[in-house]
Amino acid sequence: MAKGNKYSIAPGSFPEKKETENNTSGFVMDLQETFISGAGIRWGEYQNKAEHTITFYPKEESIVSHFQIYGNDTGKNKGLQEKQFVIYKESSQPYELTLNPTYGSKRRFFELTLSKSFYRKFLNEESNFLMLFDQGKHDNTFSSDFIAYTTPEMFRIMAEMQHTPYSGNLNNLFIESKITELFLTQISWLDNRASGNDRLKATDLERLVYVREYLDQHFADNLSVTAIARKAGINQTKLKSGFKQLFQTTLFGYISDLRLNEAKRLLLEEKLYVSEVADRVGYKYPHYFTAAFKKKFGIKPVCLKSC
Repeated sequence: MAKGNKYSIAPGSFPEKKETENNTSGFVMDLQETFISGAGIRWGEYQNKAEHTITFYPKEESIVSHFQIYGNDTGKNKGLQEKQFVIYKESSQPYELTLNPTYGSKRRFFELTLSKSFYRKFLNEESNFLMLFDQGKHDNTFSSDFIAYTTPEMFRIMAEMQHTPYSGNLNNLFIESKITELFLTQISWLDNRASGNDRLKATDLERLVYVREYLDQHFADNLSVTAIARKAGINQTKLKSGFKQLFQTTLFGYISDLRLNEAKRLLLEEKLYVSEVADRVGYKYPHYFTAAFKKKFGIKPVCLKSC
């Protein structure tokens, strides 16, 4: 079973600026950045054998939205978990960040950086999150109030930024529109979470995160609510309502996204026949797969190869 890959968040997409840091302690980081007026996007991945401290020298105050794409940050300085994001204020003063060891694997991340003037365009008294965030006094720190799980919609927007079809001024306009779309999606998600009447218990949260990780690996299996609930040790009602509350998508909407995005990858990269792809991603009948694919992407799967 291939691991679920909803959207390709990978190197090689930001051509404007690339950096590599490598030192004798075993810390290696690859960084790629693109900047437009008032904002920027940054992709990076790193690995380190031992705890490593980085010193940052910001040029100005800004708002940073950091997405942990791959790899859990564990250790005495516990950080973000895989597929979480955090929004925080970055001061104009130098500061340090300690990274825990990656134990032989890599951690991958994606960031938005917004200047204060760019960020101010979003301020609205109707957003509880923005009002709370704007009043915060602590810079360069992660607050649990501003940490949440990345939704499929956010992954989609990030992937679109990394695979932009434009160049020059059109590309700048496209990137700016996607930065705005992504940040607005985060604002909406955090506002909805803050206003939710049904707060998830820690044990339910742990089980729902397990469910998502399980689906990432087994999305092509013959899945049912009953079987998934039994596997996670959670009742079916809490599974369905809690999954939607936590990840902003339904259980089977998430499975469908995993299947269809993997199908698109198989068609484009491995050049498989439509019937083969349908079977590999969990569709018993090819015509059901074709209908779902067209609904999501606007074209029939066969047209990726021949139309």
